[in-house]
Amino acid sequence: MYFRKSKTFGPLRLNFSKKGVGFSLGVPGMRIGKQAGRKGVYTRGGKNGVYFRKKLD
Repeated sequence: MYFRKSKTFGPLRLNFSKKGVGFSLGVPGMRIGKQAGRKGVYTRGGKNGVYFRKKLD
């Protein structure tokens, strides 16, 4: 279990964690972002409890 700490500015969301600050950009159901402290970019999407996440090269 974890708690997400984030702040939203329109389509931009800043995500705060122990490893640093990450960000994501998009609309509800589809986002693209970069995680704090990790290499690479990801895309995430879904609806009604079914979600996917994929790392982009």
